[in-house]
Amino acid sequence: MKFEDIKKDKEILAFLRKGNDNLGILGYTDHSEAHCTLVAERAGYILRKLEYKEKVIELAKMAGFMHDIGNAVNRSHHAEYGAILANDLLKDTDMPLEDRVTLVSAIGNHDESTGGATDVVSAGGGNFGLTV
Repeated sequence: MKFEDIKKDKEILAFLRKGNDNLGILGYTDHSEAHCTLVAERAGYILRKLEYKEKVIELAKMAGFMHDIGNAVNRSHHAEYGAILANDLLKDTDMPLEDRVTLVSAIGNHDESTGGATDVVSAGGGNFGLTV
């Protein structure tokens, strides 16, 4: 599974849309596919400039794109909900288990109020101010 596959996945997109709708009602700014694409692209750009391997860049982009799917459940603890959803959405794909665990960890730790960067993928895919 690649970043381009994640961006086209109907279930992931449905969770992002619902999360954005939920946040819009609560008065938040855009958290749609556009926001998540921007986070993913910035993660890729930064890690590429730092000369990380393509696999790490790809994982960070996937985590960046999926980081807000938990908003479909609730804004409070959305990172943790997102991690659980991501695991469920990705477990039946061809993604290696180790990569899936890395993504789940990055998504679950992206909210600075409950987590933080735990590795390069989590740092690039949603932490340190990359979530605009």
